[in-house]
Parts: sequence; structure tokens; C-alpha cells
Amino acid sequence: MKQTLLVVENTKSKKSPRLRQSKIPDLARVIMVERLDKWKKILESNSPPPEIIKILRLLKQKQPSEEILCKSGIGKIVNRFRHHDNILIVNLSKQIVHKWKSYILKQNHKSKQKHPDREKAISLLNDVFPNSQALVSNIEKCVYSLTSESPMYIYRRKMRKIILLLKNSRSFRNNLMQNDNTAELLSTIKF
Repeated sequence: MKQTLLVVENTKSKKSPRLRQSKIPDLARVIMVERLDKWKKILESNSPPPEIIKILRLLKQKQPSEEILCKSGIGKIVNRFRHHDNILIVNLSKQIVHKWKSYILKQNHKSKQKHPDREKAISLLNDVFPNSQALVSNIEKCVYSLTSESPMYIYRRKMRKIILLLKNSRSFRNNLMQNDNTAELLSTIKF
């Protein structure tokens, strides 16, 4: 049974995007867990080197997520082949492990970076509270968590409202500085 997926290709012209049919095996990020489990069983058994090489070449074309690698345990099995007798198997497994590790590190680095809007909000909050980095960080995190399910423009709108309130309302600013539960206080504000 062939599995297909429609992919939208962007064209440089102003015409509507062109649809073309792609096969799932052609896409590196699409990994069928059933195939991964099948390959894992073959690698765990005492398979002959040509079969191991074939599976390692197939795995080299794939780019599994960190979640799939953890759940399946395929990364640990591929890593064990770094000490195999066959030099081709050793090289393939080293290349795969390096490729997967670098991809996951790059993904983790991207997820740790703060959005530019969040950096700007922290900067504006620092103008209001120049000597209280902990309070600034706490306010920003609370607003971000309150709007985490919303688009970024909602976060920007709420931060603008809070910063204006902090700059223009001394009572609100003092209340926020004296209150231990910042999240509760911020959640009561109507936006």
C-alpha cells in the first residue's frame, strides 16, 4: 500500500500554489513508527552485516525527533554499532549518531531562545523597575504563561497594557511590588 501526501509548492509567480503528490518515504522528517520498530528488531538480532548496512543507510536518510528517539530507543542501538567489527557499519553509525545529535541540539537551542517580543517586553519592564530583575522576570513569565495558547499579538497587547498601567498608575505599581502572587494579580486585569 503506497502512502501519499499532498505538498504545496511555493512558486515565484503570483499564481496559486502548485500541488504535487509526494510519497511519505521521500520526506526525511516523516518516520513511520512501525518501520522504525521493524528496523530496531532487525538490528537487535544477530543480522548479517549487509542487512545492518542496508538498515543503517535507511536510517541515515531519516531525521527522527527527540521524542521518537527516546520512545523507540533506536539511537542507543545505532550507537552500539560504533564498536562493530565492520568498518563500514562503524562509520555509518557514527555519521547517524552525529547527524541526529546535532539536529536535536539545534532544535533545543532554537526552543531556548526567547522571542524578540519577549526581549523587548523585558527591556520595557526594566525601565519601570530598574532595580528589580526578579520582579521583571516574574511579570514577563506570568504574562507569557497567561497568553501561551494565544497568538503573539495577544501577548504584545497585554504587555503594552501592563507597562502603561505600571508607568501611569503608582498604586498599581506599588501593589504589584508588594504582592507575592504576581500571576493572580495580573490575571485580574481586563484586557
